[in-house]
Parts: sequence; structure tokens; C-alpha cells
Amino acid sequence: MLMRRSLSLPAFLLVFLLALCPALESQAQPIVVAYPDRPPYNYTQDGQPQGTLYELAKLVFARAGIEVVFQELPSKRILAELGKKNSPMCSFGWFKTAERETFARFSLPISQDAPLVALALAKDRARFEGKDSLGALSADPELTLGLIRSWSYGSYVDGLVRKHPAGVLDIPARQQQALMLAHGRFSYTLARESEVEKVIGLSGLTPEAFLILPLTDLRERPKRYILCGGGVAAEVLARIDAAIQEMEIGAEDTLAGKP
Repeated sequence: MLMRRSLSLPAFLLVFLLALCPALESQAQPIVVAYPDRPPYNYTQDGQPQGTLYELAKLVFARAGIEVVFQELPSKRILAELGKKNSPMCSFGWFKTAERETFARFSLPISQDAPLVALALAKDRARFEGKDSLGALSADPELTLGLIRSWSYGSYVDGLVRKHPAGVLDIPARQQQALMLAHGRFSYTLARESEVEKVIGLSGLTPEAFLILPLTDLRERPKRYILCGGGVAAEVLARIDAAIQEMEIGAEDTLAGKP
């Protein structure tokens, strides 16, 4: 009897450890880090991720010692995946909003944006005279605003969009932003100062065809974050935050705020 008992304990431990193997294996899998197509911050070129924010996020995860796989997905798909219960996915470059905080956890900030400006066609200059704020532009029923679908432009802009929804048209993707403007689908659109050159380059027109309008109520420089789903361990978020602190990023002068 004593011999049987001494043999049963190792057998029990073996079964217990084998049962743990799938869990241990799943924890060892690289984290999928999704990003939307948003040049010059993050995009795919020749099958490889590129962009200033991508490079920054890559450095953060490497500094944190976290193995990741980067994957481009549409913005709406990323938010839907992160919204699933116990989602194991992370993403980067997002604004912090009350809605997103209900289903995802945010890191410390990794960048701070340049201000938004309005982009219109130079031939329409007269339609914008005397209007130096987004509040004034959005209150004009003759002007329509094109914004990229599912993007947040910060709490102030999002609030104006909710107040004047009839004057806002959806842009399916960043690549179509200046092209739709050039074809008169809407009167103006918004872009970061650091993005304007890239946006205009996708239009097929020369820079002289466009009008760049700084707006007095859009001087805010919102911060961007890494966010992860509920299935990502708290220890992983702690390592990400530690890496951000060690790298001393998230202040005003960051990669995302430069051309």
C-alpha cells in the first residue's frame, strides 16, 4: 500500500502539469498588434508595416520584451476585435475615449499629435473667408465635412459631428480622403499638420490646388496610446508602461508629431 501511494503522487503531478501545458503554450504565443492604414503614422508597404508610430510601437514592445506580430486591419475591425470578451489583441496610436475605456485598457501615452487643420480646394477659397474655426465651418449648412469612417478626431471634434451630423460625409479609407475632396464629394476635410503633405500626395493634384486652413478651436494636441483587450495580462500592460517610462516618450516632441 505504501508503494502504491508513493507512485500515485508523481502520476497525479504529471497529469496536472500536462493539463497546464495548453495554457502555458497559449501564454507563450506572440501578441497580435493590429494597426489601421494611416500614413505616415502606420501603413503597409511591400507587405511590411511602416510608419512613424509603427516604429515607435515596435521599440516599446521590444523594450518591454514582449513578442508581437503586427497586422494591418481596418479601424472598425480592430475596435470590434478589442471589444470581444477577453480579447488577446493589442493596437496602438489610439485616442483615449470613455467608450473605449469600457472594453480596453490603455497604456501610458506614447505620442502627442500635431494640431488638426482644415484642408479644402484652393478654388473654393471664397467659401471659407471669415470662418477661422471648426465651429463656424460646421455651422454653415453650405459646407460639408469629410471624415474618415470610425476614426475619433478628439472629444471636441466628435462633439461637433454629433451636433451637425447632416453636414458630415464618410470617407471609407485614408487613401480616398484627398481624392474625394478633389472630386467635390465634400467641401473640406481634417488632417494633422504633420499629415497634410502625405494626404495631398494621394490626391493626384499638385499642392497648389489645395487650401490649408489653421483653425482657432483646433489647437489641442491630443495624446495617443497603446490599448489592449481584456485577455491581455495585466503584467503585460505593466511591462509596456515600464518601457514607455524608460524610453521617456509620450511628451510633446514625439515621432508622431513630426513629418
